[in-house]
Amino acid sequence: MRAKSLMMRAKSTKRRAKPQRKKSGLTVSNLILKAVSASTEPHGISLADLKKVLQAGGYDVARSNARVLNTIRRLVAKKALVQITGTSGSFKKSPRRSSSPMRSKSPMRSRSPRRSKSPMRFKTPIRSNLQR
Repeated sequence: MRAKSLMMRAKSTKRRAKPQRKKSGLTVSNLILKAVSASTEPHGISLADLKKVLQAGGYDVARSNARVLNTIRRLVAKKALVQITGTSGSFKKSPRRSSSPMRSKSPMRSRSPRRSKSPMRFKTPIRSNLQR
């Protein structure tokens, strides 16, 4: 009887993992890129101003400050943002990136059909151990 109650208790304590919900809305990186592109300053937007803009947009910067900083570092590494001054300085949107996430591809030029490559040939003959 006791073994049965232990088994029942063990079964009841197992909990299923809740499926992760995908959050609606923009990602942090998209919010940052929108805030930087909306700034009218010629030398970019400072980190403090960027956090103020995010907070005004409804993002909880105090709770997820580390996420904001890591996202900025990742955007600088991907060259979507350009860091103008020091570590907590100003940021500008990279001039080489287009504003839309889906960049239009340039029309492909027509190419002549490629020939199939012949197997790779060695310049010098391969010497095997049997010829010595």
